[in-house]
This record gives sequence, structure tokens and C-alpha cells, in this order.
Amino acid sequence: MPSFDGQVDYYDKWEIKWGVFAKVEGLSDALGDALDPNMPDSSVAVIGKDAAGKLQAAAVKTNKKAMAN
Repeated sequence: MPSFDGQVDYYDKWEIKWGVFAKVEGLSDALGDALDPNMPDSSVAVIGKDAAGKLQAAAVKTNKKAMAN
């Protein structure tokens, strides 16, 4: 996982590496300003076992992975 050392001169290089890493790890959908339409409205929402629930569970998993990295 690419890490940023805080130096302004290194930021552009880090940002490119992070974007590639996120894409490879399947985290790119969780990054940026756009919200995943499959994310539940609340962190305490009950996720069903139907098709919509499976999409919500996948969105939550991707979000947790992105937050952990």
C-alpha cells in the first residue's frame, strides 16, 4: 500500500500510486466525492438477503476495506 510522507513534492507521485492501488484492490468505487448508490442510508440499517441486500453488503465491504487502508 502506498504511503504519503507529507512532502508536497511527493504528493503527485503518491496520488497516482494510490489510485492504481485502489483500482487493483477494488477500492476505487469507495473513493472520491460520489456516493455508492448501494450504500445503506444508515450504519445501523438492516441489510436483507435479497439481491438489493447483497449489493448493499458488497458496498459496505468495499467501504470498510477503503477505510481500513
